[in-house]
Amino acid sequence: MRRLLTVPLLALALVVAATSTVTAALPLGAQAAPKADSARQSSEGLRAYLDCQTMGCDRDFFVTEIAFVSWTRDRADADIHVLVTALETGSGGMQYTLQFIGQRRFASHADTLVTSSTPDATSDDRRRILARTMKQVLVRYAAATPATEHLSITYDEPSAVASAGASMTIDPWNLWVYRVSSNGFFNGESQTSSSNLSGNINAMRTTADWKISIGANVNYRQSNYTFDDTAKSTFIQRSSGLNVNIVKSLTDHWSAGVNANVGHAEFNNQDLTAGGRASIEYNFYKWKEATQHQFVAIYAIGPTYNRYIEQTIFLKTHETLPQHQFILANTTKERWGSVDLSATASQYLHDLSKTNYSLSGSVDVRITKGLSLNIGGSASSVHDQLFLARGDLDVKDILTRQRQLATSFSYFTFVGVSYTFGSIYNTIVNPRLDKLTGGSSFFFSM
Repeated sequence: MRRLLTVPLLALALVVAATSTVTAALPLGAQAAPKADSARQSSEGLRAYLDCQTMGCDRDFFVTEIAFVSWTRDRADADIHVLVTALETGSGGMQYTLQFIGQRRFASHADTLVTSSTPDATSDDRRRILARTMKQVLVRYAAATPATEHLSITYDEPSAVASAGASMTIDPWNLWVYRVSSNGFFNGESQTSSSNLSGNINAMRTTADWKISIGANVNYRQSNYTFDDTAKSTFIQRSSGLNVNIVKSLTDHWSAGVNANVGHAEFNNQDLTAGGRASIEYNFYKWKEATQHQFVAIYAIGPTYNRYIEQTIFLKTHETLPQHQFILANTTKERWGSVDLSATASQYLHDLSKTNYSLSGSVDVRITKGLSLNIGGSASSVHDQLFLARGDLDVKDILTRQRQLATSFSYFTFVGVSYTFGSIYNTIVNPRLDKLTGGSSFFFSM
């Protein structure tokens, strides 16, 4: 145990000593630059902490584009906590909610802005939209600091033709958005090779009152193994499906929907599966606050028809199964961190002993300055595998996971902790050789 503790401590000491030695060895001119930078980023300037984990976030870009702000590593050191959350829009774009939470000298201030990106927006488009929106608010706070002497405001006035056109826009697609995608993955070694092909097509129409989505998918997976010089085996898995969802917004809290699906899945011994269900949902928060927090309760009920590839362990070749399901889920994104938790219970109505209960979630908590804790996972109690094929599986099928195996439970978990310390002012962007080193990461091993 003593040796296990000594090695990480020795490694940390070597890193600190090395950084001190390298800094001391720098030319005087190189050491003078950070002093000038520190003077520019004094405590009198505006400090901001970026809390953005969604698509479009690019901290290095924001640091260089919003130069009148000193971006800190820890929220406790900041005057403004910038919290960015997002949801996908009906067109496939992103709706961003930016909260500017005042701290320290701005503790009594708070602002919220909402902006969005189009579905065809590139990553550069998204980060520029976010940067522009951040500037619009942060400049207000920077104006109360010595940085105000170096600030100026510009306005790009839209042309009269563009303004008139925007107000008279007619959508030829009637809010329908279509997506077509295909993917292929191939890899191999001298004794194994695999390929995975998939295709998807989706149509979606979203308004404040209705949400309609139609999707179809096809998947093909092939794995090849050479067990010795002569024995070769090939395993193939196929699946496909069609799904239709219709959701109606009833009030600020209530929603209702219907779903229909049909599919084929060799992994689950299903030659044909078809079903439908009706559902009702209640959000304890108003839906307009969905990017910040959601706490929903969902109840769904409906039948499913299964025709099996092989006779099941219950001697069935086909059957119709009525089922109901209850879901309780919470999503919270605050400046102290985020929480995602959900509990699901499902039950077959023809045999109430056939159930499935699951819990899943993740928690990201900033405990104190520089210290963060990440915990997550899922666990399920499984007693509803009515589709399992009768008979014993070949050992090769088990090792290569060609079929779903019988089980009474499943679980997955992870835990992590991180601690960051050092300068709170260094916002210099230098991505040189990041691709070679993996982004400034290094390892000690024994």
